[in-house]
Amino acid sequence: RVMAFYPSLNTRLRKQDGKPVQYIPDKEDPYRQQVENLSEDEWEREKAVLVSQPMELFDSRLICFHVVRTERAKYLFQSAHHILFDGRAMQILADAISTAYAGSELRTEQKTVLDAAAAETTERQSGTYRKAREWYERHFSGIDAESMPLPDRGKKDDFKAFTRLLPVQEKEITAFCHGKGYSTSALTSGAFAVTMGIYTNRQEALFSTIWNGRNEELAGSFGMFVKTLPVYAVWNRDTRTTDFLSDLTETIRESRENKS
Repeated sequence: RVMAFYPSLNTRLRKQDGKPVQYIPDKEDPYRQQVENLSEDEWEREKAVLVSQPMELFDSRLICFHVVRTERAKYLFQSAHHILFDGRAMQILADAISTAYAGSELRTEQKTVLDAAAAETTERQSGTYRKAREWYERHFSGIDAESMPLPDRGKKDDFKAFTRLLPVQEKEITAFCHGKGYSTSALTSGAFAVTMGIYTNRQEALFSTIWNGRNEELAGSFGMFVKTLPVYAVWNRDTRTTDFLSDLTETIRESRENKS
């Protein structure tokens, strides 16, 4: 029922003019799921084969399921290519399967992965893309920052590191950031930047972070929408933490807006 309801789950890859493109077959044989009756030992052996089995990349399903019943339990085994799924999509699928088993109504995708791909293709030919490219060139062109830690100069036993983990609740971090006007990604990226600066002995840091790439239209869509965002942070002994995090918040926001 889930496979039939969501055409995006049938997304496949094919080569077009030498380049891989995504497509959903116009005509697809109805998906049928068989229940396998195995012993625990048989299931363990089959599972070992499944997890090591490569997936056909072109002109075949990028997702498969195995429903197994043993003398001990019932199992749902799922394998999906990362091209088809990101972490959010995995949760959407789990919720959809639970909804189907409960006999409730499934939610329609507001925008499919193919809709998103078509929109991005159109955007690349527009002034929006040129504006985005100019923004990235303006902010990152010519930066030559050290991103690797300094080499060890002493003996292994000469250096001892002490780490103390402080328990902090996610809701406390979120409340703090909202109260100050920072984004949570700016806070974590800022902490990582300063830590990197300590290890590189620099007052700057250049690294990549990720963004789920989803807006309200894609909140319930299947697909791989994660985007990589470059982050460049610079500071000195006079930099105020409030200014540092405010600047990072604005930079990350603009980076997302210009990530075509």
